Amino acid sequence: MLGDEGGSLGSAEASSNFNEFSFSNGGPLTQDNEVGGPLRGTAGVRLGGPPGGPPGGPPGASSQSQTLPPPSQDLWFRPIEAKALAEDFLHIDHEIVPCRALVELRGLSYLSPTAREEYAKNLRPDVVTPGDTLQLLLFQARSLLQQQKVQLLFPAAFGPTVVDALQKDPLGVDLASHSLFYFELGEELCRLLPEHEWPHPNLQAILQQAKRQRRVGLAVGAFSRDRKILKRLTFEERDTVNAIENSRPFMGPFA
Repeated sequence: MLGDEGGSLGSAEASSNFNEFSFSNGGPLTQDNEVGGPLRGTAGVRLGGPPGGPPGGPPGASSQSQTLPPPSQDLWFRPIEAKALAEDFLHIDHEIVPCRALVELRGLSYLSPTAREEYAKNLRPDVVTPGDTLQLLLFQARSLLQQQKVQLLFPAAFGPTVVDALQKDPLGVDLASHSLFYFELGEELCRLLPEHEWPHPNLQAILQQAKRQRRVGLAVGAFSRDRKILKRLTFEERDTVNAIENSRPFMGPFA
């Protein structure tokens, strides 16, 4: 069994304010990480409506409590954001993913560890320059990717350490410490990026196989009622366990 993966990040905390996350009021920040940095936040299944959270659906979840920076004064990104908000809503849209800037991005220095530090020391204006690494919510990253302003990167949770462990012992990997919606996010990133940019050969097939093997493990009772083991499961896997044992839906971090 694989315990804590190298670079694991701890489970995300629930929040009811999806509206707090946007370019215009400052998105959540993560600690200074290199390209392919860690992934935080929670996400979920497709629901209708904007990232404000659909009526009757589970509210969103944010990454661990952090201080939000003041809003940027630049307006160039608002049409891009508005287009993203008009599209069908995915809870994984609020997972944080690393990106690399391809062009100058005015007013977004707070989203790049390097740019934020240099701006605070008056070493550069409030601008992200090409090559800087940003930490963006997925729906923001997807919009800028479509505009060819950033290069989307896989979080470290999809690197060789975790993926190799999934191949060797899929039931033993603590996926919840990386993301409650690990498989959904991984499949979405594989869809958005060409295969030569994946961090592991055949990543999509590996994720699908590991997901099936973990489901089989749940069905045959490979996971006990031990709370420590249950905490390793993804949102969908916990839902499955609850349905099998209690015949009632599991609400996960949104309860």
